[in-house]
Amino acid sequence: MKGLKQSVRRLGSNGEEKSGSISTRLPLPLNRTQSIRRDPHPIIAAHREIISYCFENAHSDIGHRILMRLFEKRTDFQKFIFAYGKDKWMCITMRLKDYLEDVVLNLESMDIVERLSKKYGEEHVELKSYGFKPDFWVSLADAITVECVILDQANHAPTDTVAAWSQLVSIMFTSIRDGYYNALRALRINSRKSLRRQATVESTNAKEQENIDETKPAPLVLNNTRVTYSMSCISPINGNFNTFHKSDSPIRLESPIFE
Repeated sequence: MKGLKQSVRRLGSNGEEKSGSISTRLPLPLNRTQSIRRDPHPIIAAHREIISYCFENAHSDIGHRILMRLFEKRTDFQKFIFAYGKDKWMCITMRLKDYLEDVVLNLESMDIVERLSKKYGEEHVELKSYGFKPDFWVSLADAITVECVILDQANHAPTDTVAAWSQLVSIMFTSIRDGYYNALRALRINSRKSLRRQATVESTNAKEQENIDETKPAPLVLNNTRVTYSMSCISPINGNFNTFHKSDSPIRLESPIFE
């Protein structure tokens, strides 16, 4: 409705009444999308409620179940576990459970979720030497989605539960990858710097050794000089003194031993 027409009566110049109408326009209603404040959270409130509900159910072995899915599907993950140590299996499963619990607990603050996820990714850089691969993240994300959807026990529409967890897991693993690759890049930079420092130290030591060698005094050479060492002793046979001389020539006996 653009407006209402209001009838009025006016007096003409000759004093006669004249009828007419004045068009009045009513103010337009506010745009509905503008009147409703948008939620800045990337996950809608209904989906956040589903996620929180899932973790209200028993989930003490959620880390074990998730990693077992990965272990059964990938032989390269099995090799990583064997290289890292089967005795540490409990540690990595509990770490995953604690991480998921922290994420759900801080679901209303995506800044905290991103920080927790980056830290979780950074922790896996040191596992690379045991055979950990960044390719594991894809399989791990799928396993988390499946096992967390199972926690809902069909109390919500399956499509809503899958959508809720898929959206959260996508946000989580974006930050997990960022944390992993940033830490890996920093490690490589530090390694190169360490190698350069080591090469500089070795080069400095080599130059110092060369300088020491250059400053060593040259050996003393006596040209046309004959150094002679003398030694006198009494002959046990005749009791006479005999003198021996040592020089750069063979030793000569100055007086015979036997007369």
